[in-house]
This record gives sequence, structure tokens and C-alpha cells, in this order.
Amino acid sequence: MPTYAMPPLFTWERPLFTQRAYFPVPGTRLALVGVLLVLTDVRLLFAPVRLLKVPGFGERAVLRRWVDLRDVATVEPVGRAGIRIRTMSGRTVSVRIVLPTGPAFIWSSEEPVTPYRDDTVRQIGEACARAGARQSSVSDE
Repeated sequence: MPTYAMPPLFTWERPLFTQRAYFPVPGTRLALVGVLLVLTDVRLLFAPVRLLKVPGFGERAVLRRWVDLRDVATVEPVGRAGIRIRTMSGRTVSVRIVLPTGPAFIWSSEEPVTPYRDDTVRQIGEACARAGARQSSVSDE
């Protein structure tokens, strides 16, 4: 069972949802870095996988990666397991969802990945809407 290098949360931040995923090698179904998506009420964080409790390839770079939910312009499904997140500041983050249990092979046809991808897109979209509404109500005061 993999462990993840969890980025620190702000004291006011509350975790809402987690999902196993990976950053793909562009144009392939191969994993560049495995991550745990950690959706909070403020950000979407990427906790890199850590095998044998040893810091791995790209861990420091991934630990610094996160997306402010108030900056998200779109969250969309891509293909069978992909999610593309575009921000208003022009950033694009693409990840591929992995089954929540068992081996991390997205090409396994035994169990569909799409329902997990769709649930993740929905959860992120709802959290972004709440974060935007919260920001709007603070701005109106």
C-alpha cells in the first residue's frame, strides 16, 4: 500500500475528498508521478506517492503544486480516466484517476474508472462553486 507525502494544510483548511491519481507522461498512459488528490474547502492539493517511505522522483516539486479553488475556471473529464483543470490565471493541470483500491493500472478492463473520474469532477466542481460563493459574500461586505 503506497503512502503519500501530504502537503501541510492551512489551520483554517478542511479536507473534503481524496482520490488516487497520477500526472501522466504527455501523450501516453504512463505515470510520471503518482499522487493523492486532496480536495479541501480552499485548494486542490497533490500529495505525491512515496514508496518505501523514501522521497521519490519529483516529490518536492509536486508538494509545492496546488490549485486555489477560487481560481478554477473549468474542470472537465477527458477520455476514460482523465481530468483537466483550467484556471483563470491560464494554468492547466491534467491528471488521470486511478481506482481507489487495488493496483494502479488504469488500462485494466476489470473495473471501470469512469465513475470515479466523474465523481471527482463533480466533487471539485461543487467545492469550487462553494469557494466562489464564499469569496463573493466576503467581497460584498
